[in-house]
Amino acid sequence: MMQTELKYDQIQTTMTDLQLKVEKLESKLNDLEDRSRRSNIRIRNIPEIVNDPTLKKFLMDYSESLLAETGLKDFELERFHRFPRPRNIAEPSPRDVIVKFQSFYLKNKIMGILKNKPVLEHRFKDLKIFPDLSFYTRSWRKGFSQELSTLRAREVKYIWGFPKCLRIFWQEKTEKFITSDSLRKWMEEKHMFGAA
Repeated sequence: MMQTELKYDQIQTTMTDLQLKVEKLESKLNDLEDRSRRSNIRIRNIPEIVNDPTLKKFLMDYSESLLAETGLKDFELERFHRFPRPRNIAEPSPRDVIVKFQSFYLKNKIMGILKNKPVLEHRFKDLKIFPDLSFYTRSWRKGFSQELSTLRAREVKYIWGFPKCLRIFWQEKTEKFITSDSLRKWMEEKHMFGAA
């Protein structure tokens, strides 16, 4: 009987160790995937009529219009493609386009310009731009949605950190959070839930 209990304890310990190793490997794999996507953006609402022969010109025109005031002209798109249609998206909706720029700097420059909501040509006005992130990271970020709504309502500035953290700028300090639970606890301590 005692030997059986000992074997059971050994199996439990081994399983716990293996589970921790699997979680660590999954985390590393997701980090690698996100790093490989660092120079990418995902563009939503490019009409399907803009197909492969005209898509590059459309994307270059869009990028050039965003970068016009920066003086950056000699750049290339490393590659681009339409994303396969997700099952939950209706047929008439255009598929997203993934664009990989030559550098992270260029991608960041474009994302920074978009934050200022520039006035764009009519054909570009409905486009929505997102960083291209792994499914795991997108799911992790969605876990913060309730807290982020409150932060935005209170006009608290924040940015997503890399590889995976949320940085909040509060009273001339930067606070860093890895989990939505730790953020919620911090917000409760600051009495952020309630009347804004």
